[in-house]
Amino acid sequence: MRLRRGDRDRPAGQVMVPALAPGPEEVLDGHAQRDWLWAALATLSPDDRLTVILRYFSRCHSYQAIAAVTAVPVGTVRSRLNRARSQLNAALRQTADRTWLSQATLEAARLAEWQHFYTELHQAPVPRAYRHTYTAGVEVTDTAGRSPDSHTGDTNGPL
Repeated sequence: MRLRRGDRDRPAGQVMVPALAPGPEEVLDGHAQRDWLWAALATLSPDDRLTVILRYFSRCHSYQAIAAVTAVPVGTVRSRLNRARSQLNAALRQTADRTWLSQATLEAARLAEWQHFYTELHQAPVPRAYRHTYTAGVEVTDTAGRSPDSHTGDTNGPL
């Protein structure tokens, strides 16, 4: 039968294969989000935390099922979830604002550092600028392989 089918079993030119494992960025983002969420959940009262965990992290999705597990009326489950969602929203927003501000501050500091470095480099384009800012083991050469020390008169030696 395989011989009779002939051309029908030929593979397609290109087949899109989904990635089997997430990339490092996705893994790090997942860990950060998990930590962010669990830190926010830790701010809830024990009753509210239990209700949220049952609702979103277990198979206990209905209000009636959560009420049966926690031995409280359905109205209490609804009010706990409502209160917990509001508190989680506030906690997650606060963390996001702190993270954004710290990231913005970090980026501003990096920008200032690089601006200072390039200003110093343009004023005195010698290996000393690299050596002062970075490591003593860096060696700078031009396209011909010569160290700037050899033709600028800098006697401080190689970087």
